[in-house]
Amino acid sequence: MNENLVSITRSTLLIIDHRPHHLLFLSTLLTKQGYKVCKALSGAAAIRSVQTQPPDLILLNLHLRDMTGYEVFAALKENPGTGSIPIIFMDVPTQFDDVVKIFAVGAADYITEPIKVEEVLVRVNYQLTIKKLQTQLAKKNAKLRQEIIARKRSEYALKKINNSLSSSEAILQRGQV
Repeated sequence: MNENLVSITRSTLLIIDHRPHHLLFLSTLLTKQGYKVCKALSGAAAIRSVQTQPPDLILLNLHLRDMTGYEVFAALKENPGTGSIPIIFMDVPTQFDDVVKIFAVGAADYITEPIKVEEVLVRVNYQLTIKKLQTQLAKKNAKLRQEIIARKRSEYALKKINNSLSSSEAILQRGQV
């Protein structure tokens, strides 16, 4: 099995939906695919749960009983500890403007209801792959920044040595003249 697929399927997902049957359906589907799934029936419960154990990806229903999906989204994105978690909205498509708004606020993706199994699996896998690649890129960039700092220090040390040698050479030449 592909190493990337193994690490992605071990990812933790949080499903936020006020409908227990949707939570059961999605959690069963995603658990069978190897994901660890956490569930929340309300926005407030979801916001509390991510503080202790942030998931790798969130599936968020747009219409909850205690708050809107947009309010949950905003609360999660404002928090530095959860702001980088990709969030996929789920909703029954009503108007095109709603879909535009979902992407305009910064959602990672959008899944239409009724849920289509293949669509959910592809979109979840795609977002987790993107997140994994972004994490790898950030680590490589951090490593490169450290290498740049080390090289600048080495260059500075070499310049000091070179200047010292040049000064010594000049003194020696004056002494020979």
